Amino acid sequence: TCVLATCGDGFVRAGGVEQCDDGALANSDTAPNACRRNCLDAHCGDGVVDSGEDCDDGNTVGGDACPAAFISTA
Repeated sequence: TCVLATCGDGFVRAGGVEQCDDGALANSDTAPNACRRNCLDAHCGDGVVDSGEDCDDGNTVGGDACPAAFISTA
């Protein structure tokens, strides 16, 4: 059957609409390095410490020890 593509269906929609889509059970807003539930790749500022990040508080407080664009150089 034909159904509209949606985030969480496990298929990446073409045209830049989705960066990733691992399916509804695998997309996560809390797991490190996972495709996020909005079908965007894990990234700095998403509130989850992913590979290459020393911190990520979602940049909810400006001027703290975890700036929005902080990426580890280690």
